[in-house]
Amino acid sequence: NFFGVLNPSRTTPLGLRLDVAGMLYGIENFAVPTTPALPRVVLDGTTSNFILTAGVGPQVTLGHGRLRPYGYGTVGFAYFATTSELHGASGGSSFANTTNFDDWSGALTLGGGLLIQLSSRRHPALLDLSVQSLYSGPTQYLRKGSLIDLPDGTVAFAPIRSRTDMVQFRVGVAVGLP
Repeated sequence: NFFGVLNPSRTTPLGLRLDVAGMLYGIENFAVPTTPALPRVVLDGTTSNFILTAGVGPQVTLGHGRLRPYGYGTVGFAYFATTSELHGASGGSSFANTTNFDDWSGALTLGGGLLIQLSSRRHPALLDLSVQSLYSGPTQYLRKGSLIDLPDGTVAFAPIRSRTDMVQFRVGVAVGLP
């Protein structure tokens, strides 16, 4: 997760927050023989399920001391995708990949937390303890086991359609810029 808050001045508690996050929520590994003529030569495959979210909105931060409670709300989007890739059996970078399924949804986040000052140098460091609720509209997505390899070499999938609301508890470090 990455966020930034732009405050018009140090004395104003209201700022503009940009929040971007990514989450891997499932992974499957599989082996693929290169050809029936070479059954001992296999490639490794990986299917990954992930979510990317982004939003912008107001943040109110109270105080300038060692403890600074804050709250925010953003409006943005959530992107759900399932991708598969191939790479050599001993690791290395992937050389073939595809997006098996993806979907977009609008998203609203509400959150709050406590910033605890760790240092007050030119770029102050703060411990960030927070909770965030993400509310997104109905979305179609895949999860582990949703892709089915068929005997004819094609792939079928069984998407799930539901709301994708979630609550995240976060611990991080925030660094102030001059």
